[in-house]
Amino acid sequence: MKVNQLIDRFTHNWPQKLVCFVFALFLYLFYHMSQVDRKTIIIPLRVHEQGEVTLVSNIPSSVKITVRANKNYISSIKGSDFSASINLNYLTESGTFRAPVVLVVSETILSLDPLEIIMTPEVIDVTVDKRITKALPVEVQSFGEAAYGYKISGVSVDPSFVNVTGPASIVNTLESFNTTTVELTDATKTFTKKVSVQNNNKIISLENSSDYSVTVEVEPQIIEKNIEAVKLIPMYLNERFEINSEIPLFFARVSGPVLTLDNFKPETINLNLSDVKEAGEIEVPVNFNVPRGVEVVEKSADTIIISIVERPEVLETEEDNMEQNSSSMLNMDFIFS
Repeated sequence: MKVNQLIDRFTHNWPQKLVCFVFALFLYLFYHMSQVDRKTIIIPLRVHEQGEVTLVSNIPSSVKITVRANKNYISSIKGSDFSASINLNYLTESGTFRAPVVLVVSETILSLDPLEIIMTPEVIDVTVDKRITKALPVEVQSFGEAAYGYKISGVSVDPSFVNVTGPASIVNTLESFNTTTVELTDATKTFTKKVSVQNNNKIISLENSSDYSVTVEVEPQIIEKNIEAVKLIPMYLNERFEINSEIPLFFARVSGPVLTLDNFKPETINLNLSDVKEAGEIEVPVNFNVPRGVEVVEKSADTIIISIVERPEVLETEEDNMEQNSSSMLNMDFIFS
């Protein structure tokens, strides 16, 4: 009897009771929903790859965390409360795998109620390859030219190799690495500059990329220059004599620094005839003096032959003197007779 009465009470006006129940449930859910807020956080994705393989493919650098919790606590939730990572240490062979993202949540966040955490993505496709280390040469990257009159005679870097670690399929295709750019513009002397090695591939790593020294050797630029049509000027010839032959022009080819030869433009060379004591053909040295650092590669002559004669007026004067001396001797002989 009592059961029937209970059933009658429950079913009596059941449509109204159902509406009231649904309404009460709605109020309950609305209340709880009004107490919950949502927050989205982007956190970095770490990769554990200390094993036999390493990443070849590019993967996301971060994951998105969506948190639903009591609005009184939602503002206190920070990115530092979460950490996301994938673990490749268990892999030993090359290939493509699906790696789950492991999310670690702080105890403080886990104690919240209500709490809902959604992470995107949860699984990442990764391609891995065997890890190798290889020594590759370092090449100096430079721009500009030495100052006018100078040249770059040598460029070296110390150390000259860098150890590269990464996937075998990538490392084996590499030939060298470049340094940061070294400027050579208007250099006039040897200098040393600290540089680093550039690595634009995030998949590989360099053992040491910063402690490098580049030495640039700079020296004067040496060229050859033709010295043409230089006049040979006789000097210090005794007044009794004169030159009775044509004096040729002097030619030479010299080698030396550009800046020195630019200013070396001899137009005449003096011939020292102070030692000439009598007429005839005289061999005279051609003293071609050059600036310090300049060498004579070739010249037209070391000596030249010059014909020297006595001046006509000197001969006439000597003949007159001889006639006067003869007359004087005849007069003396007549007097004594």
